[in-house]
Amino acid sequence: MRTKEYNGYSLLLPSLVLLVVVFAVYGGVLHHNFLDGWDDDSYVTANRAVQGITIDNVKAAFTSIYVGNYAPLQIVSYMVDYAIWGPHAIGFLLTNILLHAANGLLYFALARRLAESLLPAFVAAFIFLFHPVQVETVAWISQRKTLLAMFFFLSALHAWVAWRERKEPTGVIFYAVSLGAFCCAVLAKSVAVVLPVALLLYDLCFVAKNRRQGLVAGLIPFLLIALAFATMNFVVQDPALGGGGGRAAWHGGGPLATLYTMLPVVVRYLGMLVWPTNLSAFYDPPIRNAVDLQVALAALLLAVLTAGMVFLWKRKRKLFFWGGVFWLGLLPVSQVVPLVTLMNDRYLYFPLLGLAMLCGVLLACLADALGYSAGRTWTVVPLLVFLLPLPFLAWERTKVWQNSLTLWSDVVVKSPTSKWGWIGLAEAYRNRNQTDMAIQTYQRVLSMDPASVRALINLGRLYTMRGDTAKGRGYLLKAVELYPGYSPSYVALGENYYRAGEWEQAVAAYGKARALDPQAKGLDSVLHELKGRAGSRQ
Repeated sequence: MRTKEYNGYSLLLPSLVLLVVVFAVYGGVLHHNFLDGWDDDSYVTANRAVQGITIDNVKAAFTSIYVGNYAPLQIVSYMVDYAIWGPHAIGFLLTNILLHAANGLLYFALARRLAESLLPAFVAAFIFLFHPVQVETVAWISQRKTLLAMFFFLSALHAWVAWRERKEPTGVIFYAVSLGAFCCAVLAKSVAVVLPVALLLYDLCFVAKNRRQGLVAGLIPFLLIALAFATMNFVVQDPALGGGGGRAAWHGGGPLATLYTMLPVVVRYLGMLVWPTNLSAFYDPPIRNAVDLQVALAALLLAVLTAGMVFLWKRKRKLFFWGGVFWLGLLPVSQVVPLVTLMNDRYLYFPLLGLAMLCGVLLACLADALGYSAGRTWTVVPLLVFLLPLPFLAWERTKVWQNSLTLWSDVVVKSPTSKWGWIGLAEAYRNRNQTDMAIQTYQRVLSMDPASVRALINLGRLYTMRGDTAKGRGYLLKAVELYPGYSPSYVALGENYYRAGEWEQAVAAYGKARALDPQAKGLDSVLHELKGRAGSRQ
């Protein structure tokens, strides 16, 4: 690739182009709604801590766990949105778009700073901003934490580069900025703990050996902060704490089965990045307990890619940096610490930093090989063929995220055998009071999994609300029989007895629920009322 600057370009003009296209692609999400029943309620609509910027709310943000995550800056950002826009989704979504745009421009500036020419940096930023896998992170309000973490992650990396390029005393200021930005990044989302390794990669790939003085001492505070936040988030992600944490047991029963499962998933990620179709908000890859053909082929492909990384380390150290950033971004979501969900589009937001730049360099080299120049504009055709579909595909993908009903309808089309997809769709119908559709969909879930406690409880409640307490009770008694230690089953059964006016039975059901879960809110007052009614009948 030629190192000279391309004629007629400046950083300002391509930045403006990127900014305009961001709003053209993502502007439609401003008309979308909160996703009820899928984290947006826990983070925003049912969270009193975001309803205004007050000392108590800020204290709650820094001392509470939300949906199994310690991400206080995410909650504070929602406070700001609420203070400006009130309880309206448009403002929250606008902030997401602005953050994604800011991340793209920060990335463009960093890529240009580290690249030999402007073209690969622009291509990389274009891919990062408009690849369809990014839509989930931008269009889902609950993913604010990922956007914030990326903003501070890139800010910290920028400041680190400035520190390594400057001498004392001005360099100390940039070091302090980098460390402060890193603290903000991990206060937004724990995935940012990989930054110290990215900083080390930068020095190894871009800084001459005789200029690496102070590297180890400079990295130590970053490493200590990363270790502290990684440990804390490992603890709070434990679902046993009752905070909705996403940490899980080893998939397939052990680390080896998890490894077999994840090898094809990683290859599937690579396929999604190259050919971004059939994307979904929910994936259900099969658990693999032994080496099969797909596992073997995936392992072979990853071995080839590893050999490619070794080649880059020896011959193209600057490109090795971007490859390293890709794998580094993928590491926290590759089930090293098992998570409930095996794969998601949003898991590629950080890895795309590295892969987008590798694609940018590759496409720029292709344009150069064709003799790119202002007078031979046809040589950019390979770039256009690859790049131009991305914003259109992303724009089309944004429509899926309009609300919970459109989202889960898309999921069941993509994964018709996914029980969890149909549960999500049923709950979307239920939240919109489309009772008939909700009942029909929950019954489909039961045909797939007769022991689904969520389907049994919700069918019981829906029939109870319609006045058919006898039919509803049948589902609830089945839930109690299958899950005798599950408190919500007894709560729903108590509601059923209450509706039927059977006070003694209602007292017994609510009492069992309270015994199973003494911390459950509201049960004491309900029991007090019911005992009074039961006593009055006697």
